[in-house]
Amino acid sequence: MGTLCVASDPEPSYQEYLPQGVDYWSSEAPIAPRYFPYNRCTVWQCTQCTRLYLRYTEGGGYFVDRRIRAVRSALIQDVPL
Repeated sequence: MGTLCVASDPEPSYQEYLPQGVDYWSSEAPIAPRYFPYNRCTVWQCTQCTRLYLRYTEGGGYFVDRRIRAVRSALIQDVPL
């Protein structure tokens, strides 16, 4: 459907926005589009239930980990860097 990546930013920030001190994949963590990992996510829609979700690929030294997170509008926060 789309992306949260900014085309004019070739290297998005790795800074996280976690005001409650939760892990960024916690179900209650805020979704802050300018912060990692959301600034590297694409937006997808489920073909069966039509709900939106964020998709992110995390790469490490020896692995690639594909992660998804359901979009909950109550958790989206427009926080400046």
